[in-house]
Amino acid sequence: MVHTIHGGMWKDGATAYGKDTGGGYINSPGYGSTQQASQQKARVRSNIPCTVAQIMRAEVIDDAFVCDNITYHQVTLVGIVRSAKESATNLAYEIDDMSGPLIEVRQFGDNDENTPEAERLSLIRENIYVRVHGHLRSFGNKRSIIAFKVRALADMNELTMHLLEVLCVRARSKRSDQSSAMKPISNMGLSHAGVTSMDMSSDAGLTMPQKQVLDIFRMCPNNEGYNIRMVHEKLPGMPDRVFKEVVEFLSNEGHIYSTIDDMHYKAIDGASY
Repeated sequence: MVHTIHGGMWKDGATAYGKDTGGGYINSPGYGSTQQASQQKARVRSNIPCTVAQIMRAEVIDDAFVCDNITYHQVTLVGIVRSAKESATNLAYEIDDMSGPLIEVRQFGDNDENTPEAERLSLIRENIYVRVHGHLRSFGNKRSIIAFKVRALADMNELTMHLLEVLCVRARSKRSDQSSAMKPISNMGLSHAGVTSMDMSSDAGLTMPQKQVLDIFRMCPNNEGYNIRMVHEKLPGMPDRVFKEVVEFLSNEGHIYSTIDDMHYKAIDGASY
């Protein structure tokens, strides 16, 4: 569940950092092949742009989806809401990106009377374009997305950007495969295959304060994430207002997500042990 940041640590009422532009996934790491079985079992933690067609064509290997030599686990998808339903425990959508059949997207949360208004999930109505961030799931031959964030597009240029990102990821994967094929078999391995050899990052377009905060969240070695108070303490020169705006921006853009509560966050492409 993704929470809106609020409460005690902030000393002012500043708004979210910058405008919600989306994108930023062209350089996301996380696709490619591995050499050892233990490495193949490691889940890809990055937010990879994809289409429904790729999800449906993918082969499921150890809870990861592999299509065209790209490994998908956490993905971002852009499409139009064809149906939207709300229940006591989740919001259910059917999303159409025009590349394949409708895909089911579920976003879980507590929307009962005891949940603060700021933390409640808001149902997005039908015929609205949205960006989905979430984990792929396959159950009973049916593929779906468990979303940790669903938001309406503020600018239709984001749809074009998403499609370009999908093409870019696929092109880079092919180029990496061709480069790997030219290496001697004895030298082929993780360092010569996939995005890991490119040292890509998802930092394109981030400001220096945003990169500083994101880098700290990336170092978190546990599933609970870092408390945002602790992260702020590591950056004593950053004003409270700026830090708040940075964390809200990174959360809104899908770089970090809340874990056990609205004070703990973890990077999408953070450390995994």
